[in-house]
Amino acid sequence: MLKLSSVLCICLCLVSVRAAPEKNLAGSRKLSDKEHFDKDGKHNKEYDHEAFLGKEKKSFDQLTPEESIERLGKLVDQIDKDGDGKVSAQELKDWIQFSKTQQHLDAAGKRWEDTKTREEKLVSRSDFKGDKSIDPMGPLPWERYKRMSYGPDPENHEDSKRLLKQMKMDERRWKAADLDHDGKLSKAEFAAFNQPWEYDYMHVVTAQENLEDMDKDMDGKISLQEYLEGIYQKSAGEMTEEELKGKEADKEYFQSERDRNKDGFLDTDEMKEWLFPTSFDYLAAEASHLIYHADSNEDKVLTKAEILAKHDLFVGSRVTNYGKDLTLHDEF
Repeated sequence: MLKLSSVLCICLCLVSVRAAPEKNLAGSRKLSDKEHFDKDGKHNKEYDHEAFLGKEKKSFDQLTPEESIERLGKLVDQIDKDGDGKVSAQELKDWIQFSKTQQHLDAAGKRWEDTKTREEKLVSRSDFKGDKSIDPMGPLPWERYKRMSYGPDPENHEDSKRLLKQMKMDERRWKAADLDHDGKLSKAEFAAFNQPWEYDYMHVVTAQENLEDMDKDMDGKISLQEYLEGIYQKSAGEMTEEELKGKEADKEYFQSERDRNKDGFLDTDEMKEWLFPTSFDYLAAEASHLIYHADSNEDKVLTKAEILAKHDLFVGSRVTNYGKDLTLHDEF
């Protein structure tokens, strides 16, 4: 059964409008599973490390600071595509996008291999009826995925209500990912099914899922009360003075920004804008953030010396407990 984990968080330091409330929304587009800033505004460098390194982050905690700096220097030469000795905001943005894409493709490939292994086990069972052929790279039929995920008879399962609800959600997402409408998903389509926030054409179905999660009275829209209850899961008596002020600010934000058509509710389009704001570029914001903190001479570009001087902002090491091994990519 598919599970999502991702958090929408637009930081006050990066946008001029008030930050999005700290509500865990499944499948929002962001550069790290970590929070960039905590509720007190303290900066978390792990966010930057994951945004900058992508799937190369984890093995960095096996490096000494000296090894970390050395490998970062080699990486800077790769990022500097025009070889002018400076890393521009666009070059940094291109690298972050590349790292993010590599991380996504790596995760998608592993999920595909695991699912095809499960498919092979399924068709080898003596009680499996139908075609038993397996193509490791061939498309995966919905019926096989449903059987692998929910068993042969989910309707009569002891937890059937929950299973059937999740199965209905998965089937809707499956159909959205199935671009050729053949009832099967190719490897590429399966990647969109598993990580819909990475694909623009999947954003509507992701918004629908999040709306349904918050829509407690099941009327197909999010009221102000449902919105606030989804963010603040405490009674007024349990909340601090600061939290009460934040709740009031979020109420005003709902009315002024979230509820675009001013009908008092959030619909699917408004939920989509919350998850995937058209007015905010995460890649450009992260590139600007890194340049702002490392650009010692304030010329809006970074030299290798400036990056290495702020190496702990970009990468980690065994000492700092951040990050992943730095591998040069010939494909970039």
